[in-house]
Amino acid sequence: MFGCGHLSDVREVYVDVLRGELTRWSRLYWDRRIDFIADPQRPFFFRGMSGTVARAANAYVNRVIDARADIDALLDAPSVEHQREIYESRLRDRLWSRPMRFALDRDATLSMVGVPRAQRRQVETHYEGGIVALHPAACGEVGVRKGAESTAAIPPTRRWLGCRS
Repeated sequence: MFGCGHLSDVREVYVDVLRGELTRWSRLYWDRRIDFIADPQRPFFFRGMSGTVARAANAYVNRVIDARADIDALLDAPSVEHQREIYESRLRDRLWSRPMRFALDRDATLSMVGVPRAQRRQVETHYEGGIVALHPAACGEVGVRKGAESTAAIPPTRRWLGCRS
């Protein structure tokens, strides 16, 4: 359901599987908004404030740094080693440009994706280089191989740069 942010039969799944497990408040919320997950043209991940950031990230990747083909190649790479090579040689410097680092260094940007100021302060205190250094370092250390065959894989739900069905 959440891998690509939509599910065509979400109403049936919601009623048959999920609704009974939710609190009263959650049921009332999702009873009115379950269709958010049914629309493949506007997936769940592209709604709300974090959705605005996801759309901006897509625009950045597709139009500003023109890296969609390289992102797709990275996700389709046959090994973690090949992914690392693609990231290091074709993506790292383009993804973590000065404007991107500037945006990530703002409380407003982080709050739009749900990072509270206290968490940012903790990273700034305990990670050399702070939040701006953490993102590229994390991407460089985490395998991004799609699928379940790699323990270093980022699950499909984490592929916020684009989901291909």
